[in-house]
Amino acid sequence: MEKYTQFRDKATGISPFIPVASASSSWSLVGVLVLVLRLPLLLLVLPLYPLSPTTWCKLTSWILGLCKVDTSIHGMKRSTDISNFYPKQGELYITNFTSPWDIFIIFGSLITNSTPVLLIPRDNTFYQLKSPLQFIKFALGYDLDLPIYTCSTKDTCFLFAEGTTSNGKSLLKFAPEIQLDKFKQFKFKTLQIKLQPVSFCTPLPMSLSQWCFRMLTNVKLLNAKCKIGFIDTYDDKVLERARELFITNGKLKSVDLGIHEKKQFLAIYAKNHS
Repeated sequence: MEKYTQFRDKATGISPFIPVASASSSWSLVGVLVLVLRLPLLLLVLPLYPLSPTTWCKLTSWILGLCKVDTSIHGMKRSTDISNFYPKQGELYITNFTSPWDIFIIFGSLITNSTPVLLIPRDNTFYQLKSPLQFIKFALGYDLDLPIYTCSTKDTCFLFAEGTTSNGKSLLKFAPEIQLDKFKQFKFKTLQIKLQPVSFCTPLPMSLSQWCFRMLTNVKLLNAKCKIGFIDTYDDKVLERARELFITNGKLKSVDLGIHEKKQFLAIYAKNHS
């Protein structure tokens, strides 16, 4: 990958747009067997999608191999009952962006009594991903026509501040020109999502059918860790404090690369693989 050295962070040496290869496996026969077992179950729960996206996400994540979601709260012991700290209306979660799995984790494990609002920043405008399927497609690199979000304190919002996915090893620069003044009445928190193994992250574009086939034939179990941090009130340092929480408490390494550098990377990558 020497041809992409300009897209390696100088301070950490991390190349956030290069996917982490999964360990080679000779279990292709097992993969076929897993596909045969999973596909009928997936088709069985598919009708639930328009009726209850939350239920659909919970069941689908289980079918595709999400074994465990470990949620913790910054500053609290693991023995503490954290049910009262789960996302609520009037809260904005600044969230890192790993893959389509983020939506399964948010819908299936964190949200209990409301529909989350999923936000993508672009040029000081916040666009809303209206459904799990839209989120999955966006995380896979699809170019979508998204509606502009109209702010309401009745919502539970998740802002994917990086604006794009990476390989799960670092935190990209937040998308430029993010202005959070319209969210002044919200409580601010952070949500860090870590996938294990990180090969489940999707830094490169992929078709929906490719991703589904990969998940249906995958023989590894997926684990996720979620960590919620507190910022609370609004000021002009919210994004700086959020980033500090990701780095110090979530132990993500900060890189000096972001969505603009990723667009440049993808242009070169596509040319080299055409």
